[in-house]
Amino acid sequence: MGVVQQPSERCERDRGISECTESMLLNLHALDVCQPGHGICPPYLAMLAVTFTWGLPVKAAGVSRPDPGWIQIGVAFFALGFNALGIADNFDDPGNLYGKFRTDYEDEDEGTSSNDELQIGSTCYFEDAYPDDPILIMVGSQACPDSPTVYYGTSFYFSNLSSSTQTPFWVISGNVEPSFSTTTLLDDDLDSIQGPPSLSTNLDGNPFLLQFYMLGIPPVGSPDKFEANLILDNEGSSHEKFVGAWPFLSIGAQKNHGNSGRVGAMNEQYALHKTTWISTLRMVNYESGNEANNGAHYAIAVAKWGGKLRMIQIALYHYNLEYSNSQNAGVHHHWNWTAENSVWYPGADIVFADVEDLNTHCGSGVGTVPEILLTNHAYTYLLDWEVTFECMSSEGLFDMAMPTSTSVNILGVHWAIEAVGNTSMWVAVSDMGMVQ
Repeated sequence: MGVVQQPSERCERDRGISECTESMLLNLHALDVCQPGHGICPPYLAMLAVTFTWGLPVKAAGVSRPDPGWIQIGVAFFALGFNALGIADNFDDPGNLYGKFRTDYEDEDEGTSSNDELQIGSTCYFEDAYPDDPILIMVGSQACPDSPTVYYGTSFYFSNLSSSTQTPFWVISGNVEPSFSTTTLLDDDLDSIQGPPSLSTNLDGNPFLLQFYMLGIPPVGSPDKFEANLILDNEGSSHEKFVGAWPFLSIGAQKNHGNSGRVGAMNEQYALHKTTWISTLRMVNYESGNEANNGAHYAIAVAKWGGKLRMIQIALYHYNLEYSNSQNAGVHHHWNWTAENSVWYPGADIVFADVEDLNTHCGSGVGTVPEILLTNHAYTYLLDWEVTFECMSSEGLFDMAMPTSTSVNILGVHWAIEAVGNTSMWVAVSDMGMVQ
């Protein structure tokens, strides 16, 4: 089905449309959909892949193929049909082949005194605080954070893109609660590093509270793909400055935040609604016997119906935390996140659940969903979000039941680590993709 480039020859989209176009990525997506177990493979996909490949300036055996206009018309025609079937939905970088990432905000100084783009508090999904809304997650001491009276001390923009506007990229969120406060949690020589929500501190490991990096696989030479590494370290005397902090670090694909469109859809024929990936718990350490210390590694999906974002957060690994059991499918909460330009804006009607209880409440159709019990073991997942959202909805865990006959967009999928107290954790995530 055309010429397959070797990893060292793989082009990147920021080289320009004449070198590497959206059409080529669609071609790769088409080949992926045709793999065993990936659902429908319409007969015309072969013609589609050949058309895409032939129409691109790819060199084979030293011969350059032409790029005639009529072929491009054919490409456009087939692309329309491709999108109509929903097959074009996916992560823009399925499998994490390119390893490009960027923190939450586009501007490198957003949220500081030199940039007033960060607006906070104009929209609140849930207005009432506890006890009027007993399931509201408080953000610090606030039910719905409003605009700060002062700017944040600095921005911790972190990326490997050539420019902040380049796409696609995986979006990174590094947050330390209480994140909307402009007063710092930190003491001594670190008292000026509090950044804006979702970008609270350095992500390069200095100070070593949160660290993110992409590792090429294989680690030397031209990598075939990349592995995202999420590291949290709030353990030991050298980090006592962070006592009281609640750090969170995530990577994901989200519409309009590095991903060109929705990543999938539910209740829609041919649409992608399952996520595949590999999670590896490289290391975890926490103070034994102290239940005030807790943490988890999550898979998160963001959908929308009834005019509001609905979110499911599945704990793949957890300690001193329990969201579900054999009797209860999950825990329902309300969450406001009022930083307008953030990937998490404006919050969500959210459900938390533990992965080991999904089969009990949702059946085997939820997919391959192992609980992480061992360090340095690669756990492979195939999670059906359509089954999971329908399941949690049928349990009455959302404010509004999920529609069963109309399409529901999956806007994003993310992976995260979070912990409280004297603890450290390191998780690697790879091979992320959407399938049917």
